[in-house]
Amino acid sequence: MFPRAFEELLAAVPGGNASLGEVRENLYFPVSLDEYGIRVSWQSGNPQVVDSFGEVHNSQVAEDGQEVEISASLSSGAFRREYSFFVLVLPPLYTEEERRELAFLGYLEELDEGQRGSEFFSLPETFEARPSRIGRSGRRTIM
Repeated sequence: MFPRAFEELLAAVPGGNASLGEVRENLYFPVSLDEYGIRVSWQSGNPQVVDSFGEVHNSQVAEDGQEVEISASLSSGAFRREYSFFVLVLPPLYTEEERRELAFLGYLEELDEGQRGSEFFSLPETFEARPSRIGRSGRRTIM
């Protein structure tokens, strides 16, 4: 019973991801398999990247990805079986606009750090060789 139940779990775990070898979104970690009368508890070998609820935290993952071991404990009454498998977590896919926005926010954080203790915060005149301008709302934007 446990091997068949685990096969079903393994098929469901990727959720909206292409496969367990290409994880960019949250995984699906069900807590029970009612048709088998089985309870499931989950554990991650790296909860900073994939937590025990299947939430993926991949904003700091390198381009080549981070392998994470996942353990599932299946129990039914007095019987228990442990299973483990690996997933490869990859960084999120960003649009060009999102990439530019993240880079700009990082740049502003660096500027902020450099201007600590200063009475004012000076916005950059340019970013990535693109001039900034102040719009009608008084907001500076990068063109």
